[in-house]
Amino acid sequence: MMPTPDDPRPPHPPVVPPYTRADAITDGLLIEVPDKLARTFRFSYPVAITQTAWHDAVAWDTRAEAGKPRPTRQSETGRITEVLWAARQAAAGNPTGTHDIPFVVHRIPPHGPVTRALRATLVLHLHRGDHGETVATIGPRHVQHAGRFHLAGDPATGWFAAAFDTDNTGRSHPVVTADTLDAVLAQATDITSTSGIDVTPGTDGDVHVHEPSGITHTLRPDPLGRYHLRPLDWPLVCRTFEF
Repeated sequence: MMPTPDDPRPPHPPVVPPYTRADAITDGLLIEVPDKLARTFRFSYPVAITQTAWHDAVAWDTRAEAGKPRPTRQSETGRITEVLWAARQAAAGNPTGTHDIPFVVHRIPPHGPVTRALRATLVLHLHRGDHGETVATIGPRHVQHAGRFHLAGDPATGWFAAAFDTDNTGRSHPVVTADTLDAVLAQATDITSTSGIDVTPGTDGDVHVHEPSGITHTLRPDPLGRYHLRPLDWPLVCRTFEF
């Protein structure tokens, strides 16, 4: 009933239906894994991948391949197989029963010139679907970003930093996740304007960065699993976010 001029009551607001998982799949915000493929990896519940994770870790077309300086032999079939296999292994080895299960895949980034596989951490999120049934959503791990940093002289090549260190001269140095560290080291030649940099993994997450001068920097994860780039002393420009 519409209110009369003498009726101070406002009209009832329109009822907005909830935005469902099915809506997100229809809109392309979630990409549904075919049931047959999910069952191949012993998932007994529906699995979907967020649009962000799909375009980073699965999607691969002729444009992505053409953007690489040499053949990658990547395909969407192979990439989604690796994502589902890694998710299945993580779910099977999840002793805590948590509903958010992180796992790592190594994929070639679809953008840029890098042609070797880099680490990407995804999360298998178990939750209730539109009708109360168990479903899973695979998406990127959420990381709080403190700012960005980029190559000196090349602002277009940049990454997010989880935090920053400051040395005694007031200069800032990035603190990054393992995923970002992989991406930075893949561009090591560009960063230092030299060739011959080699990177080898150590024990307990250590990463050894060997420079042509014979100097080796060992980066060790801190208690939060992050890496401090200060020991490298590379020319990186840092920009802190204002909150």
